[in-house]
Amino acid sequence: MSERVRVLIPYFPGVNCHRETMYAFRSVGAEPRLGLLSALMDGTCRLDDCDILALAGGFAFGDDHAAGRVMAIDLTRRFGDQLRRVVEKHIPVIGICNGFQAQMETGLLPGDGEIGQPTAVLDHNVTARFEHWRFTPVVLHDPVDVGCVWTKGLDGAKIRLPSAHGQGFPVLPNGPDSYHVMATYGAYEGDSTYIGVGGSSPNGSKIAGLCTKYCAGLMPHPERSEDGLVIFEAGVNSVR
Repeated sequence: MSERVRVLIPYFPGVNCHRETMYAFRSVGAEPRLGLLSALMDGTCRLDDCDILALAGGFAFGDDHAAGRVMAIDLTRRFGDQLRRVVEKHIPVIGICNGFQAQMETGLLPGDGEIGQPTAVLDHNVTARFEHWRFTPVVLHDPVDVGCVWTKGLDGAKIRLPSAHGQGFPVLPNGPDSYHVMATYGAYEGDSTYIGVGGSSPNGSKIAGLCTKYCAGLMPHPERSEDGLVIFEAGVNSVR
C-alpha cells in the first residue's frame, strides 16, 4: 500500500459528482484519482489496483434503460474479473446515488448475490419523479452482525445530507430486516414519510443506505456535506 490511501473513482460518461467525491477523500487525507473508461478498457487502469473503490453519483450513460444499469453492465461484462478481485481482496467500496444504483445492478449490494446476478433493485420514488431536495436528516448505523468499515464507530450518528435522485426506493425481496441497513432517513428506526409533505424521505423509503462489511451504498450525498466526511474518514481509516 502506498503512503497515502489510494482511491479509484471510475469515470463513466454522465458521472458528474466525481470532483466532490475526490475533494471529500482528499479532505480526510486520501489520494483519489479518476479511472477513465478508456484507461480501464486499454488496461492502463484496473478496478482492483487501489485501496478503495468509489462509484460516484451522476447519470452514467444518461441512466439509459434504468439508473445505473449500463454502468453496471460495463462493470460486470467488461471488468467483471477485476470487480470479483475487488471483492476477493476485501477492497472497501462505496457507491453514492448513481453509484449505489450501479452496485445494486451489479449484485455488489445488498450482499446476498453474486457479481452479475442482482437480487434487489432501487425502484422509482413514490412520487414517480426526480426529487432534488434540501438537506435531510440521516442517521448512521453500524450493524453489529456485519461490522461495516464505512460506519465503524458511527452507530447512531446524526448527520444532514442532500438528495437528488429519481430511483431510490429499495425493493428488497426478503424484507428490509433481512439486509444490513447502514443509514436511515429521519430517525434511527427510519422515517418513510415523503419529504414533500413534511417527512424525511425523498423517495418514500426509510432506508437511506445498505452495506456489507466492505461495501456501502447511499442514496443521499455525503460528498456534498461536511457532515458526510465522517463516512469517508471511516473508510480511509479502515485501510491505513
